[in-house]
Amino acid sequence: MMKMNKNRTLAAAAAVTLLAGLAIPAYAAISGDYVGEAKAKAAALEHAGVTEKETSYLRVELERDDGRVVYDVEFYAGNREYDYEISATTGSILKFDYDIENFTRPASGQGTQSTAQSSTDIGAEKAKSIALENAGLTASQVSFVYAQPDWDDGRREYEVVFYANSREYDYTIDAATGAILSYDYDIDWYNAAASRQSSTDIGAEKAKSIALEHAGISAADADYLYAQLDRDDGLRIYDVEFFSGSREYDYEIDAATGTILSFDYDAERSFASSSTGSTASASGSYLSEARIKEIVEEAAGTTGTFYELKMDRDDGRVVYEGTMRSGWTEYEFEVDASTGRILDWDVDRD
Repeated sequence: MMKMNKNRTLAAAAAVTLLAGLAIPAYAAISGDYVGEAKAKAAALEHAGVTEKETSYLRVELERDDGRVVYDVEFYAGNREYDYEISATTGSILKFDYDIENFTRPASGQGTQSTAQSSTDIGAEKAKSIALENAGLTASQVSFVYAQPDWDDGRREYEVVFYANSREYDYTIDAATGAILSYDYDIDWYNAAASRQSSTDIGAEKAKSIALEHAGISAADADYLYAQLDRDDGLRIYDVEFFSGSREYDYEIDAATGTILSFDYDAERSFASSSTGSTASASGSYLSEARIKEIVEEAAGTTGTFYELKMDRDDGRVVYEGTMRSGWTEYEFEVDASTGRILDWDVDRD
């Protein structure tokens, strides 16, 4: 997908870099009794069920995470990349994950799998049971956040997320075969508020009105008003974005209560319009979504299903960004909202 809010991302990265730099002197001054790299490595290997001889690129590093001293253990075994965070004082596993690297379908005649993913779908309930079995838990012991279908590099998957014992578990499961493609659990990200959140849903329109009222802006004065249900640390929220004048507003609103959890606005640069050199106003005339779809399908030479289509600003220019899928081909695009010129085009054929 196209990357949104580039300026905020860069600012966040700069902040992380700064914090990391500030932490170095404090870290250097720390001394204490730690379990040692050998024990941290052994704990990770035992949990993964592999021997050191079966690994490659094994790395153990003592570092800080959220003020806590930990061992970061990383290694490869088979076609999987493992990443562990081990408490330096207790040797307990704080979080871990593995990912299947360089996934490719075997060529025809190799094994029993064809060159294309089977059209079989195991279903969300089966995906849940596979994740639970791997985690060694039962349905009565967990609180499910969601189990929903997704696409990644042209492969159908199920994303399964649940909580148990103050841990968040996250699984990616092949929708056709039920194979676990990746999983992790994380103690730090558990949000107790999520488990107490009511099942009530205020709805996208109510979330929009709450954000607009807070910003002191009417719907008529807001451009590209957008609200989408999302999750943050297991909490259901509405992400509301819109432009007004030269500002971009971004709100996070509790989906159950309507409480504003966070908000910010950024002053946007004035933006140039079409190739004629004229300047479009914030409420200028732009191509419709229907026309953008036509442009994308013409460029692709086929019709398809649009999984995402959203108007946004990029480097001061108003654009449409989105994804279209046709058969086993996925198209990601960025189109100038004023001229219809394709600015960015990416094709992924499975």
